[in-house]
Amino acid sequence: MSGTRKFSDTGPVKVPDNQTFRKFSAVLIDTDIAMKEASMRAVEAENSLKIAKLEIDRISDLLSSRTTECETLREEIKQLKTDLEDTKRQTKHVQHSRNEEKLKFENDREIIRLEFGKQINELKVELEKFKSAYRKATIQLDNIKRNADKRGQMAENAEKCANEKIEGRVVRNVIL
Repeated sequence: MSGTRKFSDTGPVKVPDNQTFRKFSAVLIDTDIAMKEASMRAVEAENSLKIAKLEIDRISDLLSSRTTECETLREEIKQLKTDLEDTKRQTKHVQHSRNEEKLKFENDREIIRLEFGKQINELKVELEKFKSAYRKATIQLDNIKRNADKRGQMAENAEKCANEKIEGRVVRNVIL
């Protein structure tokens, strides 16, 4: 009965021997260490969980702000598209107006060019008429001058003849 004791309530208790006690102590120590490590891991896990929750909250807030930014940007893009379409319509309208004005200008310029061409042609015809009239007048003037010269020559010749006849009579009268 070296290893047993008797307690009145509990019955016989066996006292472990030294080697069993050491094994049991080692198991208790290992279990205690394992429990401490598990407790540390649990605390680390709780801390990691808290950090993860904070990170999730941060990311959720970031996602929320990004979502708000995206909605704002979508609205801005929608407005920009509307503005772009309005600008395109205005540009088309302005371009169309410019093309119409350019076409009108070209047509007006062509009409003016044709009118000036017509006037120039009429003036050329008139100029040719004046040139023709000038040539006729020049020819007539030359003819009148020639005729006047001929008449003058004829008058001079007639005067000479008359003077010669008169002198011939005077000389005959003097001689007689």
